[in-house]
Amino acid sequence: MRILFAHNYYKTSAPSGENTVYELERDLLAARGHQIREYTLSNDGLDRSWYSGLSAAATLLWNARVVRDIAAISEDWRPDVLHVHNTFPRLSMSIFYSVRRLMTATVWTLHNYRPYCASGRFVRDGRTCTVCKDTRSAMPAIVHGCYRGQRTATVPVASSIALHRRLGTIANEIDAIIVPSEFARELLVSREVPAERTFVKAHFYPGSWCPVPWQDRRGDAIYIGRVEKVKGVYTLVEAWANLGERAPYLDIVGDGPDLHHLQALIRAKNLEGRICCRGALPHSDVRNVLANAKLLVAPSEFFESFGMVVMEAMALGVPVVASRIGSYPEVIGHEAGALFDSGDPVSLANAVLKLWSDPSLLEQHSENAQRAALSAYSSGRAYDVALEVYDRAIRHRRAKMGSVVGKRRGTERDDLTDAPLRSRRVL
Repeated sequence: MRILFAHNYYKTSAPSGENTVYELERDLLAARGHQIREYTLSNDGLDRSWYSGLSAAATLLWNARVVRDIAAISEDWRPDVLHVHNTFPRLSMSIFYSVRRLMTATVWTLHNYRPYCASGRFVRDGRTCTVCKDTRSAMPAIVHGCYRGQRTATVPVASSIALHRRLGTIANEIDAIIVPSEFARELLVSREVPAERTFVKAHFYPGSWCPVPWQDRRGDAIYIGRVEKVKGVYTLVEAWANLGERAPYLDIVGDGPDLHHLQALIRAKNLEGRICCRGALPHSDVRNVLANAKLLVAPSEFFESFGMVVMEAMALGVPVVASRIGSYPEVIGHEAGALFDSGDPVSLANAVLKLWSDPSLLEQHSENAQRAALSAYSSGRAYDVALEVYDRAIRHRRAKMGSVVGKRRGTERDDLTDAPLRSRRVL
């Protein structure tokens, strides 16, 4: 199969799970013998100047150069599938119009909620918010300055959402949409995101499936992620204050806008001996610290569409205590850790204490976590699901193009139509 991958890389100064997932999926398909070509752009060339901002705003709405480039590649190489990952901001959703006259099927992996939300996360002022989705209007995002907290920066993002909703880009130009969890699918499905062409394909863990022996681990708990309010870091510290001497030692790994405020809170709560903020670490060091932990805490307070670090913890046999929000209950299940009420430090403290006070139960959850990860998040399963989605997308494209040809000829083309496609949960 010929697959043309397209992706807009985030800045290298801001490591992204989306970049990682894109490269893993590209490499997986290439390793299985498929013919791969790439078309990528990077945000490294963007700066805060007015010219750069104006240029990015224009291409966000419609990038004619990308449309021409992809059209030229596709007409020459004739890929079976154009698989797009992140379009924001330089690829633009206009990329899907580049193959509209070809048999090349279009697939979009939605890592976030950008088709509905200017922030991409359904978050406003540190809280979950779905007003723009519920009202089918991008105007609230502009009023509240949801992108980077600035109205002027939000205008082009919101305008892009409004434009492509009006054009029907998702409904008319995309043959299959991939989301990483059933939760994300249920949240996104609408008139803009058709249910019958939306498929769940979980991310996969590419590393070694040999966890550090339980008895050899240091015995720490760990938080890994961006240090900001919506990630639940303040709730995390408050929970540790409630636990007092009963709390395990906690490593906080990551950087973010609230790091200094969080460090101040840790000092104010006299928790320096129980919590250590280690800042950002290289990925190899992060994996090593995680592999040696006995508990991961994931206290996010917004709708995580999947949670890469949670999957990685489970693959390494690390139990997870996570907030009962977004995709976490779906990803973790009932035997790989514990859930707590989002934003509630008492509930978090109780969930941690339930596991930490029972070493045998904690170790059992470690074994359960890896077993669940092996079943759901292996590269083999990801590959099988990818091929299934590609097949459905190709069939949909052929049926659609056959229908168009039939209409142009004034004839019916029943032989090329396909039965209504049904979405499948393929986590």
